[in-house]
Amino acid sequence: MQLPCRISIRPSGKLAMLLCLAHGGVALALLLLVLERHDLLWLLAVLLPLIAASLAWQLLRLYGPRRVVCLTLQRDGVVELQYHDDAATFVQGRVESQTTVMPWLTVLLLRSSSGRRLSLTLLPDALDGEDFRRLRLWLRWIALEAEAGRDRQMFGNTGDIGNLR
Repeated sequence: MQLPCRISIRPSGKLAMLLCLAHGGVALALLLLVLERHDLLWLLAVLLPLIAASLAWQLLRLYGPRRVVCLTLQRDGVVELQYHDDAATFVQGRVESQTTVMPWLTVLLLRSSSGRRLSLTLLPDALDGEDFRRLRLWLRWIALEAEAGRDRQMFGNTGDIGNLR
């Protein structure tokens, strides 16, 4: 794989559906609770707008003008995010160790140069199959590089455990 590598991202319909189902499930559970205990009606009035606001916020992150439309993967473990806004904003971040990589889901956790933590949830329908494979491969390569760096720190540059006394 040649680096830097640009990967285009589109909104995930599957992720939007999962978000709607999860928020709808919570709202339904709350409604069933209130139907059983009428003294908790105030809970419905307080929590339903919060659930709706949470869903709106998540869908805005997925489909709104500040959504991520492109990733640029760099050799040194830095990812450049390009947003879909008028200014074509770019933000750089370093991959954090809590990033999750699975065949059906990738949760990309980044720390920007300003210290802000960024997260990006990617399902396979958000990018081309080959790009999804490239991203997962790059993330595994970055994780191996980080592990090798920790080993070099612990055992010296040679990585030879036999030198420890």
